[in-house]
Amino acid sequence: MTVSVAEFKELFPEFAGKSDDSIQFALDCVVENVSEAVFGNCYKRAVYLLLAHTVTMQGRGGSSGPVTSESVGSLSRSYGSTTSSSYLSQTGYGTQYLGLVRLYCSGGSVIC
Repeated sequence: MTVSVAEFKELFPEFAGKSDDSIQFALDCVVENVSEAVFGNCYKRAVYLLLAHTVTMQGRGGSSGPVTSESVGSLSRSYGSTTSSSYLSQTGYGTQYLGLVRLYCSGGSVIC
């Protein structure tokens, strides 16, 4: 099945303002980690959900893991540790992708 930046932007119009090049870069990474053989008819959905999650997280900067504490005076922020599932749980797109993983991947592997 073919996936494309144009189709992604059509299905997820909230990303229309993102550059095609940055989405294509993320898409290239995502398709290397999502198996069409595993997801079958849900392959495009899995790719686009993981892509939407990836692009959303790129927009958040270099943070890693969930925010565990913040301060305003002298600007401090702490991040917790990240597992694959906690990383994906940080967006609705990632949570939906995790749901597909649970349905299609044996052993609960997040990348399959």
